[in-house]
Amino acid sequence: MLNFFLCFVALISLAFGFKVLWGALISPVNKHFVLNNTPTAPLQVAWLLLQLYIVAGWAAICVAMVRLFIAQPNVTLSLPYYVLAFFLCVLPLYDPVPGQSNTMAYYALICFATFVFVPGFIGPWWWFLQVAYLPAAIWIKVLMILAGTLVVAVAVRFWQMRRRS
Repeated sequence: MLNFFLCFVALISLAFGFKVLWGALISPVNKHFVLNNTPTAPLQVAWLLLQLYIVAGWAAICVAMVRLFIAQPNVTLSLPYYVLAFFLCVLPLYDPVPGQSNTMAYYALICFATFVFVPGFIGPWWWFLQVAYLPAAIWIKVLMILAGTLVVAVAVRFWQMRRRS
C-alpha cells in the first residue's frame, strides 16, 4: 500500500511539473500561431511534430514510472498502478473548458496504451527516459525517507499518548 501511495505522489508531482512546463513553454507558442494566422506551414508542421514527440515522451515516462514501481517484490497486482498512470498521463494535457481541443490528451492516451502493450515502441524515447530517470529516482528516495519519517513520527506520537493514559 505504501508503494502505491509513493507511486501516486511521484506521478502526481511529475504531472504537476509537466503541466507547469507545458503551460510555460508550449502554450505561448501555440497561442502565437493561433493569433498570428501567418502562412508558416512548414514551421507549424515542425512545431506540431515536436509537440507530438514531447507528449509521447511524457507517456513513456508514465509507463516507465509504473514499471519501476511494480518491479518491487511486494507488488502482487499491477493493474491499479496502470490505471493510476493512465489517468495521470492525461491530467496535465486535458482542458475542461468547453470548445477547447483535447487532441494532445487523446494522443497521450493512445501513446500510453501503445507503450504498455508494445514496450519496444519506447525506443525513440530512451534518451528522454535516461535524462528523466535520475531526478525521478532521487524524488522516489526522498519520498521513501519522508514516508518513513512520517511513520516514525506517528508511532512516537501514539506512544506518547498511550504513555500519558
